[in-house]
Amino acid sequence: MTTSPLLRLPLAAIACGFITLPAPATTLLPRPTMPKPALTRVAPGADAGRIVVKFAEEVRVRIDRGELSASAPGLDRLLDELAAAAPGAVFERLFRRPEASYDAERRRGEARSGRRLADLNNYYLLWLDPPVSPERAGALCDLLNRHQLVEIAYLPAPATDPDNCVDESPTTPDWTASQDYRDPAPQGIDAPAAWAAGVRGRGDRQLWVVDVEQGWNVEHEDLDIDIDDVLNGPYDNEKRDHGTAVLGEIAGCDSGFGMTGIVPDVTLKTVDWNSEPTIAEAFDIAASYLAPGDIYLIEIQTWGGYGYLPMEYEQANFDAIQAHTAQGIIVVEAGANGSQNLDDPARYGQLFDRDFRDSGAILVGAGTPGAHSPESFTNYGSRVDCQGYGSGVYSTGYGYLWEPEIDQAYTNSFNGTSSASPIVTGAAAAITLLNHETTGRLLTPIEVRDLLSTYGTPQGAPLTKHIGVLPDLAEITQHLLPGYGWIIELETAVEAVSPGGQVQALLSLTNAGAAPATAKVWAEALLSGEDRWPAPRTIRVPRNVTVPAGSSALRSLDVEVPPTVELGTYIVTAFAGNDAGTPLSASHIHVVVE
Repeated sequence: MTTSPLLRLPLAAIACGFITLPAPATTLLPRPTMPKPALTRVAPGADAGRIVVKFAEEVRVRIDRGELSASAPGLDRLLDELAAAAPGAVFERLFRRPEASYDAERRRGEARSGRRLADLNNYYLLWLDPPVSPERAGALCDLLNRHQLVEIAYLPAPATDPDNCVDESPTTPDWTASQDYRDPAPQGIDAPAAWAAGVRGRGDRQLWVVDVEQGWNVEHEDLDIDIDDVLNGPYDNEKRDHGTAVLGEIAGCDSGFGMTGIVPDVTLKTVDWNSEPTIAEAFDIAASYLAPGDIYLIEIQTWGGYGYLPMEYEQANFDAIQAHTAQGIIVVEAGANGSQNLDDPARYGQLFDRDFRDSGAILVGAGTPGAHSPESFTNYGSRVDCQGYGSGVYSTGYGYLWEPEIDQAYTNSFNGTSSASPIVTGAAAAITLLNHETTGRLLTPIEVRDLLSTYGTPQGAPLTKHIGVLPDLAEITQHLLPGYGWIIELETAVEAVSPGGQVQALLSLTNAGAAPATAKVWAEALLSGEDRWPAPRTIRVPRNVTVPAGSSALRSLDVEVPPTVELGTYIVTAFAGNDAGTPLSASHIHVVVE
């Protein structure tokens, strides 16, 4: 059981003391449900000791001191049949936070999304004591599914992995040049484009990314995490490599050695699904710690009868994800390594038809580096939103590249939708922060998904196996920030100056765009992050600078220190922006007035 989650609210909520929600939709879109099977198919390796039971939405089923009650008739007959078939079976709530929390979140989520959401309080686990054979457990699911009171009952399928920032001794090499998934398009997602726009994971809003899986090396030298970042307690450290590689792609430390992640300054957290009775509850634990705009990544796949499938295949997982995205939480989901066509109506009906059943998650396929063609193992179809590298990924963990000792393990061969999904997660974090930094507004999960699936390098052949584009952060940044492309840098040889003195700095302005452009330039000075100088006109800077595409221009920035200024260390910051005055790049120097 996890400890009580930390309360994290968006900045607007903290500043105003309340959150303004859109008016409830007069008619909510219907909630999609998984059809009841005529006969339960038991996945290989399924846990026959427990059954997921979702009661019908129109009936309120609650538990009090171990006794179930329902707002409609039929429960007593169901319980009598169950007692005869499985003596000793016990019901327990699947989602274990207070009922009132789910009721309130459901109301808010429906108001935000305009969709009817599941009553998560109607989900239960039926524990079978003693455990029975898989065939017998499947028969009990069939018994439950025959009752109108039950929306769906099933055995949860087994889940699997889709395949402190100080260099320890010996000295770790720097492999960042080999992390080509970060390179500019068409090779990679162009993480430097986000960095040039000032986005590395930390700004006026600190973003959290939670990895949901089953193990990490929390003492790895190139990851800024520790045991307290595992949100639900103990985990299996023997399965550490997979999660360690995932975190390295997203936020490996920018430390000059090893690897550097796509957004190295985000706050990393983890949730161990093995510590919870069901995967759906692991998702709910992750969401309980997050605020709108934060992200959780699903690095797990499930068995679906014909091959491995995304976790939202199972109804409890789908309903939990949909409830969380409706709250504004971004969910990135591995598309799974099942070689399955998710559009196959004979196998999957409408379960992966977004027009019928949309969880709001970003579903990620695996593409080959370079050609960005579908990897042989990846699932594909219209529900897959975009892709990441499915092989040859450099990251932390495993030790196939280097491992003088366990906390210095690195790999050059991380693969699967497992390696693809962290790349998209890093891109999602970057654009979420970029938009918030420049507009003050959080993108919705659907907006983030649309940007990632629209702007990028097209997939390679065969196009009949749709896995979508490889996102391009430069193109997305250009879309979010018209006039993007400026990189400004300040340098000075002066370390100290007296009141009334002067400092001259060299200002370098680079146009990283594809066409000649003019940047608006301005500057300010602050003492210890507080008040500006009383005479800001004493900073002389060129107001408009025109630079050819792909070129740089050098200018001088002159600072005249007022004779009566307060002594101390000042931060002088120069900005380059568009005509609207939106800053697109910034650089600063320190001036000591003594």
